[in-house]
Amino acid sequence: MPHSGKGFAKVDGVQARDWPRGMRAATAADYVGVSVSTLRAIVRKGGLKPIRLTPGRIVYLREDLDSYLDRAAGRGPLSTGNEWLDAFGAPP
Repeated sequence: MPHSGKGFAKVDGVQARDWPRGMRAATAADYVGVSVSTLRAIVRKGGLKPIRLTPGRIVYLREDLDSYLDRAAGRGPLSTGNEWLDAFGAPP
């Protein structure tokens, strides 16, 4: 996706993209900073779960991509083995 300035917003004086909540594979890969094939490998390994809106429309939620990046940066566990805890976190 070319960065022509369209769809960008200023954040702290810097031009930043106004990312949609649900992104197709190419946009999601750009958001995370990987290739589409790497994004798909992350999905195959269970690191991300895309959402099927219709039979031909698969999207990745921005919140899920942010969570993946946080986990990859060591800011959270990659997986607890418990789907509920992975989705919502441990109780206080």
